[in-house]
Amino acid sequence: MDFSRLSQAQIVVGIAGIVLVISQFLSWASILGVSESAFDAFSGMDIIMLIVGLAGVAFAAAIALGRASSVPSNAGFILCALGLIVFGWALGWDLESGDAGIGAWLALLASAAIAWGGFISAGGAGVRLR
Repeated sequence: MDFSRLSQAQIVVGIAGIVLVISQFLSWASILGVSESAFDAFSGMDIIMLIVGLAGVAFAAAIALGRASSVPSNAGFILCALGLIVFGWALGWDLESGDAGIGAWLALLASAAIAWGGFISAGGAGVRLR
């Protein structure tokens, strides 16, 4: 694995994907003193968030392993869209829930980072980070 192949935005996507996966296991809410992870609190969105996190990690790993040719050319924009979906969900959860836990806040930050990194990786707005 050669991390020098990755741009800063791709590194951000990979790290944010790891953080998003980890956030699923942390506290999202505290109900009657009992802490609930995303897997306890949701019936389907938790799986979607897990897939988005793993997609971010796989995107960065494929490029670091020299398999950039196997990554679709629009993968950055797809990750951007998925990150925005998770961001909207996490933002709604954080704003609606008075007792949002650290997992919800980490998911909010990680999904924003995935969306930003995907957008920049795809060459959005003509910005190139190296």
